[in-house]
Amino acid sequence: MYDRTKTSFGRVQFLFRAVRQGPEASYFQHTRLSERILLVPFPEASPELIAPEIRQMVYGHLPPFEDARGACELFLNYSSYMTSSLTREELLHVLETVYHDKSADPEPAAHHLGLLFIVLALSRLLYGEDNYTVDSQDYFVLSRVALTFDSPVTTTTVTAVQTIVYMAEYLVLSDVHIDPTGCARAWMYIGMAMKLAHSIGLHLGGARFRLKQDEIKRRDRVFWHLFSSDVWASFTSGRPPSTSLSFVDCDLPDDDEEQISNDSEKTMGYQRWNYEFIKLLSQVMATAFTSRPPPYAAILDLDRKLRDFAVPAHLRLQWTGQEPSDSLLWIKRWVVLSNKEWGEQLLLNHRRGYWNLV
Repeated sequence: MYDRTKTSFGRVQFLFRAVRQGPEASYFQHTRLSERILLVPFPEASPELIAPEIRQMVYGHLPPFEDARGACELFLNYSSYMTSSLTREELLHVLETVYHDKSADPEPAAHHLGLLFIVLALSRLLYGEDNYTVDSQDYFVLSRVALTFDSPVTTTTVTAVQTIVYMAEYLVLSDVHIDPTGCARAWMYIGMAMKLAHSIGLHLGGARFRLKQDEIKRRDRVFWHLFSSDVWASFTSGRPPSTSLSFVDCDLPDDDEEQISNDSEKTMGYQRWNYEFIKLLSQVMATAFTSRPPPYAAILDLDRKLRDFAVPAHLRLQWTGQEPSDSLLWIKRWVVLSNKEWGEQLLLNHRRGYWNLV
């Protein structure tokens, strides 16, 4: 009998980290963080645990501004080919809030600090060299503690939800060497982020709340980033998702990468394709991963829909015999192909019991 609990996490980001090597000794033997920081509970710390000196220690671990800005540039490079909700303008605003804007409201500023630390963690994990695993894990812990300065459970903001989604992504990537329980924890972080998102209506169209257009677009980006992470986490592990499309009515993020084909037809860009594919995966789960298995014919139909899901010509991976001139486009095409292959393979893996029936 196939055991879903033994299904390994298969996201593309996991493969990017598979070849990296981490320290042999325990993280706790190498961390530069005070034990007082390490022991702060997440996500809801009692106010008396967050003493002023703990706040000072956390801020003291911020790198110099120019180093932080350089790390943000590396993060933006990563987010250009993976699902992301943080724009360059928003990230620069986070930097300014944390480093320069002393008049900022301390409540959202705490969440900005948490967001910046997880950006630093991802940047260090993906692009670091010496001691990168310890440094990245330190930044991950600092991100968690920074959020508790104003607990997202009691003060829920879009920034807090966004931060927790990136925390989950970090946990998936760190699963290779730093934290062997990372993928399982990521699934739980995503569930928490989804509950918080529901509490502020992030899954609903922002127009009903009479919000400004920029804020509506930001909410849309953060929710669909979260939804994408939730679907992949659930689909690859065979676990129930945290929400359903039937409860969602916010728009997909704007397709800023839309292109015009040779026959003057509009074709969706990279991020829009990923979101449309995620919607299909969500529908596949709703049919294939229920407690009562569907007929085998239904599984074959779902597999056909995954295989036949259209890929725009500019996102198709083709080998021309020459090295690609645009490495970023090459990565995007590889991710598109990989997502389709993972979708089909995981569908059959989770339902391999059917093979005994045919």
